[in-house]
Order: sequence, then structure tokens, then C-alpha cells
Amino acid sequence: MRLKFPWQKFQMIQACKELAQMRLWESYENLDFFAVETPLEDPVVVSIMGAGGEEYGISVFRGPDAFKQPIIIIRDGRPAAAKTNTIGFSMVHYRDMQYEEKKWLKSCNYRAGKSDWLPSVISKKPGKMTQMVEKDHDINLMLYIARGIIKAQEDGKFRPVIKHRGSKIFTIEVSGDILEPDVTVTYKSFPGSKELLRMCRDEMVYDISELPDISRLPKLDESWVVVPVYVTSEDDGNDNCILVIAEEESHYVLCADIIPMDIGQALEVLFGVFSGDNSAEKVGIPDNIIIAEKQFFDAIKGIQQLDINVCYKKNHPVAEDIRESIANDLPAFADRHFVKYLEMPDIDLSVVPADDDLQGWKLVQKALTNRLINFWHDSDYLRKNRPSKKFFGDADWEYYIDEYGEMMALPTYVTWAALTYRTAKNKPTYAEKLLSESLPESLRISLESLNNSYPSLYQITETDAETGYVALKDLLLSKTVTVHDQGLSEMARQGWIVPFRVYPIGNFHFADIAGPIFNALDSTEVIDELLKLKLPAEPTTEWLRENAYIFGRLWALYDDISERGSVLPKLTNTDGEPLEFITAHFGCDNPKKVRKVLLQREDIDYDKDCDVYIWFKGNPDNPVMETTLLARIFFQNNKIKAETNSEKRLARLIDMLEAIDGIRYLEHESK
Repeated sequence: MRLKFPWQKFQMIQACKELAQMRLWESYENLDFFAVETPLEDPVVVSIMGAGGEEYGISVFRGPDAFKQPIIIIRDGRPAAAKTNTIGFSMVHYRDMQYEEKKWLKSCNYRAGKSDWLPSVISKKPGKMTQMVEKDHDINLMLYIARGIIKAQEDGKFRPVIKHRGSKIFTIEVSGDILEPDVTVTYKSFPGSKELLRMCRDEMVYDISELPDISRLPKLDESWVVVPVYVTSEDDGNDNCILVIAEEESHYVLCADIIPMDIGQALEVLFGVFSGDNSAEKVGIPDNIIIAEKQFFDAIKGIQQLDINVCYKKNHPVAEDIRESIANDLPAFADRHFVKYLEMPDIDLSVVPADDDLQGWKLVQKALTNRLINFWHDSDYLRKNRPSKKFFGDADWEYYIDEYGEMMALPTYVTWAALTYRTAKNKPTYAEKLLSESLPESLRISLESLNNSYPSLYQITETDAETGYVALKDLLLSKTVTVHDQGLSEMARQGWIVPFRVYPIGNFHFADIAGPIFNALDSTEVIDELLKLKLPAEPTTEWLRENAYIFGRLWALYDDISERGSVLPKLTNTDGEPLEFITAHFGCDNPKKVRKVLLQREDIDYDKDCDVYIWFKGNPDNPVMETTLLARIFFQNNKIKAETNSEKRLARLIDMLEAIDGIRYLEHESK
């Protein structure tokens, strides 16, 4: 069929929209390159822009050097983009489109509503600016490519796997009718494909050459579902992963193991199951492995190079059943399935603390914090462009979290998302979803209060480290409030400007940080920035609740002030030392003897549930905070791992441990 303008453009828009609706960006990253051959021009190299998220469609490299262009971009970065010869599309809501994009849509009589999610198709020649696709040749090329991918996916043949070795790249051959083309898939070599594939292998997350040889294992005519469920100990904050591997058809659990959050160990468990280390004692590799968590899938999908079929599906029924079983009754699930089981601290959340029971409510707050940590681990969409742009005003969430981790950038993002972010208009927030479930009463009281709170901009007017109280002045609503936060009372300084969520529980008020901390001298600049974000002159609590993201946008201002070299507030530990999260490693010749020595010390407590030694110091003059935790000490075979939060505490920790025979300091890393 030969289409006439503008209908060929209309059909191209439809095809790109259908391709985006297949959500291939959930399973494929930018480096999952493949080739497409059409009757129109030389083979092109295509990338589904999965790292960008749902907003990005595909990027197509064309011309005689098509296979070299991705290498140059990854090697040289943004400056190399000017030399590329590309065509591609991204997705955007019609209401957010530029005038040129809307005009382009109207030119082919494409009618759209404000909320329609539509492709914007652009092309770029070397040394030229990008422009909307208008030429018949480019439109037909994009039609062929989109229809070819759609047909391959519908036929179950779209698997752009980077093989372990060689120069053959996954190739879609498209020909015939441009609307209903003939499509075949194969692996072929092209000039430059070997170098492109080598670069992709070098960029893989995990080095599969370190894995056991499974080439002689039999193939099993079945599918497995792999479900990682993240668990954070409420007592010591250590992250672990409950890795569950089950048969898809029978739901039979082959393996359930608790491991540290380490991809290498997860792969060791998976390959052990291949080799027969499972409850069914079967040996072999299944036809398909379904990974139910995006980060985990991204990290291990390199095993596809070994001809193992791996795909991502978060809401698979087996995965949902496993998550529900763990959430409803972790101990019972553990009794049935776990090879080893990490007990959680014994906190009876069904008992509501008395209104004046500060310690009781603090334990409830720790449990709520643990829920939010699990929300971060389990919610792939928080690592996508849309929520990051909404909160930070920037798709690069990793920059702010890595750069300002010690200033609590991650908790501000996660709390905002849990309380206000919706994946769609008719979807509940994470907090609303939790509150609709059967929660322990004390946790419900705490979460309801937090969920009903609103962020505002406060100035710290007074601190009292002895009682743990901090006096705050609400600069937007002209109110004052006193909150209880022992850590904040010891490290905060009068005059600091801080976005907080303040909410009552029992006889106390608690504060959750909602944005970056500024000095008093920055207050005018902070207010000006909020006004640019349409903060009303007299905001209501409802407006602040609905527009909580504006305090996340202050991270960009904080970054600008920091770049100018201005002095910004720094968080410290309870001794006033600069806060730095440090993990130190020690060699240990005789762990059994060292454990005994530690237990004899009066400044060491042992947590049997988590097998951790707590090094502390006493605070005899502080009735609220009787002890200060200095470090956590863990034994790992013939090594010791210790966590502390300042360079000075690290030095004291090294002195304390090296005074014990058989212990030697090895190294440390900090964040």
C-alpha cells in the first residue's frame, strides 16, 4: 500500500504510539542495541531508551557509520551528539507539547486531547539541528521500524540479546506492505557490529565470566519466577533481600533465601538452583525466567548472553502471591520455605503506646520508617523520569541523592512520593494504599498523622539537647511549634531554614525533613525561589499539601548555592562531628575469641536477633538519651565489618578493635 501525505504521517504517529504502549522500556535499556533492515536504506541501529523511562521511545542511528555512532556517543558524551545521523521519538502529553509539535500533529489532522500521551518524532542530520520529521522517506522508515518491532514483539520473537561473544547482532528484517509488513528475526554480522557489541559487553553490570559453567546442564520445559523482596532491619538498618525462586505453573517454591543486597550473591543462589541446590533437587535451566523487580532484572539480564531467556514482569501473579505471603506473615512463610531466616525485632505494633510514652512512639516511628525504606526498594517507578522531574525538577535523581545523601536528599524524595505521588490520576498514593490495608493500630495512627500533615518552611529558633526539643517558627503560616527530635536537637543550629512536615502523635510533635537545609542568610533567596514556583502570598495548608513537590525543587537551589562556594549547613553526629557514613573492614584471626572479648566489655551490647555488636557510650546527664551509639560491628567469617558515622569515631573504633589480639584494620569506604 502506498500512502499519501498526510495519512502516512498519521499512520506513523499511530505506530509509534502503539509501540510505546507495549512498555518495552520496562525490559530494555539503552545498551540493548539491535539492527533493523528495510528496503529503504542501509541497516539502522535501534535502541529502546529504557534508561530514560516511559517518556522516551526509540533512537535510530542511520547512515554508513550507524554502528559506530553509539560508540562515539558513549565514549565522548554530549559533544559527539552533533555528529550523529538519527531519527527517533519521545512521548509527551499533548498539553506539554511545544507549539511546533502541536502544529506538526495538526498538519496530518491528528486530533488530540490535553491528556493524550503522544509521540514527538524528530530527525537529525550531522551538524544540523533536530527537526520534526516531514520527509516521506523518513516517515516511511520510521513506519517500517515501528511496525517491525511491534510485529516481532506480538509474535514473541523480539529478544534483542547481546550474545556472550561474536559479531552477530539481533536483527529484524522488514519488507513488503508498510502497514502490515513481512517480518523475520535473526542474528547477523555487519561492518562495525563487532565493535558495538564489544562495547555493550564492557558496559554490562555484572561480569558473567565469573559465573559457574552451566553449558552442560539440561534444559527444563518450564518457567520460573524470581522475586526479590527487600527487608530492612528496624533495629540496625541493615538491608537484606529475601530471594524467592518459584515454578510459574505450580507456584512451588524451589528456593527462599535471605542474602545481603548483593548481585553477585543473588546470582550465586540462582546458579546454585540451576545445579540442583533447591527443594525439588532438580537440575537444569528453565525455558524462561521471569524477574519481578526492575533493578534486579537490570543488574542480572547479562546472563542472557548465556542463552538464558530472562524477562521482566513486576506484577506476575506468582510474584504477587509471594509478596502477599511475606507481607502478611513473614515468620510463617519463613517456617515453610527459608533456608535461613533473619528474625525481625520483636515490636508489638498492635499495642498503642500511651500518649506520654515517648520511647514507645519512637519505636512506632522506626517501624514506619522501615515501611518507607521498603517502599523505595520495591518501587521501580521512583527511579523513572516522571516522579524525579516532579520533585527535583530534573530527571537525574541519582545526582541529588548521591551528591547530597548526607543532607537527607533521599528521605525527602521518598516521603514526598509515599504521601503524594500517584502513578495515575485514579491510583492511590503509597500511604493511601497502606491505610486501606489491615495495619497494626499504632502504625495506623502514626501513618494517618503523617499523611494528614503538610510541608512548610520553618526556621529553627531554639534547641535543647538535654531534653531533645526543638522550637520551630513556620515562616509561611506564621505559627510556632515545638517538636521532639533528639538527633536534630543536638546537631541543628539556631537560624537554620528547613522544610519540615510537622505532625502530632500522642503528646508529642515529630518532624520529617521535606527539603534541603539553608542558613538564615539564604532565606530571601529561598522564599524568592518558592514564589517562582507559584507559592501564594498567603498559602493554605491544603495548598502546601497538594504542592509539596516545591520543597523538593529547592535541591536545585541548594546545588546552585553550593556551586557558588557559599557556606551551607552541615549535619553532624551527636558529638558535633561532621556526619559521614563509613563502613570499615578488619581482618580477624580468631572470631570466636574476639566475640568473647567484646561481650566482656561494658560499652558493648549484643543483639542476638541480628548478630550485631553495638558499641556505645553512656550519657548519664541525659534522661532522654541515656546512651549514644558509636558503631555497629558484624562478623563475616574471618572478617569484621563495622559501621560508624564520622572520621573521629572511625579512628576511635580502629584503636578499640586493634587493641584486641588478632584484629587488623584493612580499609574503609565512606558516603
